[in-house]
Amino acid sequence: MSTISSTDPYTTIRAVPLETIIGAIGGVRDVHHHSLESAYYHTAFGKLQVTTTASGLPQLWRFWSGSLAGTGGRGAIDFVLHTGLVTDLHGARDYLTSFVGTVVPAASTSPSEATLDQPFRPVPRAFDAAANWQAVKAYLVGERKLPESLIRAIAGQPHPIVYAGWGTKFGHYLIFPMRHPSDSQTHTGAILRWCDVGDPPERWFGGAKAAKAVGSRDVKGWWQVGPYGAETLIVTESPIDALSLWAGLSSEDRETTRIVATGGASRLTAPGIFANATKIFSAQDRDAAGEAQAEQMATDVVAAGLSISVQRLRPPQGAKDWNDAWRAGPSVVRRCLARQMYPDLDYGLSR
Repeated sequence: MSTISSTDPYTTIRAVPLETIIGAIGGVRDVHHHSLESAYYHTAFGKLQVTTTASGLPQLWRFWSGSLAGTGGRGAIDFVLHTGLVTDLHGARDYLTSFVGTVVPAASTSPSEATLDQPFRPVPRAFDAAANWQAVKAYLVGERKLPESLIRAIAGQPHPIVYAGWGTKFGHYLIFPMRHPSDSQTHTGAILRWCDVGDPPERWFGGAKAAKAVGSRDVKGWWQVGPYGAETLIVTESPIDALSLWAGLSSEDRETTRIVATGGASRLTAPGIFANATKIFSAQDRDAAGEAQAEQMATDVVAAGLSISVQRLRPPQGAKDWNDAWRAGPSVVRRCLARQMYPDLDYGLSR
């Protein structure tokens, strides 16, 4: 554990143990090659050596093979900058601050295993505005066919609800940060979506295209689009489904509606998630898992002491989820939403 005491925050974060962040570049310790002074790791960039220093002092590190062969430095700031986990000194400070005081994993434990029970760490993001927008646009507009004007407005917010990840690992994902309304600047977790060709490697979230960052806490916060505390609450499984429904709402309804994505969680457990709700819709997928989650959600609403009847909002026939429905026909999504939100009007659309 770091023992440095300094008024300079960069002195402290420079001494963050590298062993606590090597997992972010896919690092696995080489248990057959080590000494009293050094540990070696196999990473996405090649073989890495980390040399032990006096307690609390920045460690020495050097890559001996791979794309970063010959690259070396002292301390955590140099490390995250050279490996692309961050893009500048400000990003290094934000990324490393949450690691201050963490304990070095035991020698017999791989970094990937050691991070499973750690607190959530902010996911590195693309700070270049142009690069960030191009990545977000390519996937959400190009692949998912969501309206460019709507996505541009969302991505351009001071605390955006979606942004492009950065680095060897997270640079392949879009990041949907989870927050609590009491602190919109602090992330409590992140829902991730693979946006590159092919499939993720098995070492990254088991190869899943949709995942949550390690340490994400559903009991502390959630992801949503729309104003916190809005009276109409719609719950989906994925942020992309939520954005598809958001695109289908009228501008007036967006002022009084919020759409929450569970990111695969089966329950809504964060305190305050139902606050001020007078209408609640369960809009999970049209499959067995979606039906089970919708039933559980109705139970959770009752357990929260609310006397609100949860209405099931299923994707139209032939569509598994709401983005499928949107890509098949945006007008169908709009009509489904209008019929459910205003049942006194007849839209003549069957499920």
